[in-house]
Amino acid sequence: MISNSRHQKIFDIIQKEHSVSTKELVSVLYASEATIRRDLSYMEQKGLLKRVHGGAILIKSSTLEESSLVREQTLIKEKRRIAIKALEFIQNGNTIFIDPSTTAAQIIPFLSQFKELSIITNGIHTSLMLIKYTSFDITLTNGRVNYATSSTTGSDTVDYIRQFNANVFLFSSAGISIKNGVTEVNLEQMRAKQAMMEKSARHILLIDHTKFDKIFFSHSCNFSALDVVITDKMPDENYVKAFEANGVELIVA
Repeated sequence: MISNSRHQKIFDIIQKEHSVSTKELVSVLYASEATIRRDLSYMEQKGLLKRVHGGAILIKSSTLEESSLVREQTLIKEKRRIAIKALEFIQNGNTIFIDPSTTAAQIIPFLSQFKELSIITNGIHTSLMLIKYTSFDITLTNGRVNYATSSTTGSDTVDYIRQFNANVFLFSSAGISIKNGVTEVNLEQMRAKQAMMEKSARHILLIDHTKFDKIFFSHSCNFSALDVVITDKMPDENYVKAFEANGVELIVA
């Protein structure tokens, strides 16, 4: 979460307007230009926005990883509904892969109702949440730290993941489309997720409605690799038919 209240206000303005000038922020927030410039510089370092001459703009790119801080602030209620539905596919004693997505993380506060779960994740923030809300056997994979997604990635991460066998893989994605299937912004994130798919029996995609018809840099999997798709709104009929054709269970939370 964004702890600084002024940063939160700037973030909210950027999300709504997509761009803002330094002078506008000075006027709205009653702060000096020097203070606003420092705020924008700090928030750019955190991946919350992009500075331009005279102000800042919203980050929107198919090749840049959106900051986990940004993703934590969006569609919280929808993501929680999706995650709660995923509880139906967990049983006591399961071993579970959880990716670093903020959507999958919404399930964590509800996991305490189960017994003797073992959870493996490459999400640093995800592992901290698991420690806070549960007392299960938690494994955080090793590897290189990706600051934008608060996760570990790289060949060491993939090799470590392949040591385990899981009952369920809970994950989200940057985009999903009829033509390209499930896609990711980051190649290394895609490789970690593919390794979790290889080593898990059931694959459950948790994805909100804004991700449909979006295509990103790296191809994670085709629909045929999915067992369940949980979303917050009924997708277009083309998706419904494609899921049915590939034996994918569609659940609308």
